[in-house]
Amino acid sequence: MTQTLVVQPQHLDYYNYFVMCNYVFNAPEPVIESGYTYEENGVLYCASATQKGVYCYSYCLNNPLKYKDPTGNKYELGEYRDEYGKYLGWDGKKDDNIFIVEDSKSIKTIKQNDKAGKTTDASSVKIKLETTLTELRESMNVLNRTIDNGGFREEVSVVTPDGKIHRGEPGPVTMSGTATVGTPIVPGNNNTLIHSHPTGERSDGFIWTPDKAGPNDPSVFSNYERNIIVGKFNVQPDALNGYRESGAVFYNRNADKIGTLYYDPIYRILGGKK
Repeated sequence: MTQTLVVQPQHLDYYNYFVMCNYVFNAPEPVIESGYTYEENGVLYCASATQKGVYCYSYCLNNPLKYKDPTGNKYELGEYRDEYGKYLGWDGKKDDNIFIVEDSKSIKTIKQNDKAGKTTDASSVKIKLETTLTELRESMNVLNRTIDNGGFREEVSVVTPDGKIHRGEPGPVTMSGTATVGTPIVPGNNNTLIHSHPTGERSDGFIWTPDKAGPNDPSVFSNYERNIIVGKFNVQPDALNGYRESGAVFYNRNADKIGTLYYDPIYRILGGKK
């Protein structure tokens, strides 16, 4: 793996892969922190998100009329989104913060400011929950890892404030009402913990859901600034597609539920859709 992009014009095979996974192109997973693109055996590979969640083919978040990036190495981001993932406006700060807003008055203020070409300070509106693109992307990664391992083993990641990702070992297979996982030890008490609840369904119909913290979760949550549980919700399987809706539930240090983001809104945010 190198830090430069090598393209062979005479032969370039590329494979379009789902954006919610660890990489856009179907290839050995690159180092998440680096985000480098690279070439191997005539095939172009690319990390799904470079620099905290911005896809490697994005320039100014696909909106150069609003965002400024004279060198091509920076971007301006700090978006307000509603509970459906729809874009409302931005705060003008260079970070990958995502603010979920449900308060109607605040939504109106943010939209008016954005229409007038103005930014909105987060302290001036009511925020339902705060997260980052990095956390959302890794939340979907944790969910995908859980599904891929059969659905009966928990997965876990820790995201630091500067966007670094630390992944733990999957927990043992469980068929009981509780599950465990090997959480990585990361210094600091202002990190974000992301773990899954099993997505499988037992033969007796018992299922695990992310909207209820497990019995051991509260004691662990107190060590983290933000806690996210991903999984599938307790709803009837879709008659057409045969799956339960998935998503992420946010908790504070006291294991109090802050809010929920379902799969479709997360996909909309990560895809940069308005």
